[in-house]
Amino acid sequence: MVRFGHVNIFVKDLTKALAFYQAAMPHWSVLRKGAGDWYGSPRI
Repeated sequence: MVRFGHVNIFVKDLTKALAFYQAAMPHWSVLRKGAGDWYGSPRI
């Protein structure tokens, strides 16, 4: 079993990316949600 403690990804379409990752890894989930700024690009 492989476990990830933390993954940073930058995507253009968050909804499509979440759908892909949850289809590929059904037990995967988002632990925290929030907004911020990452090098001038908004984070949702």
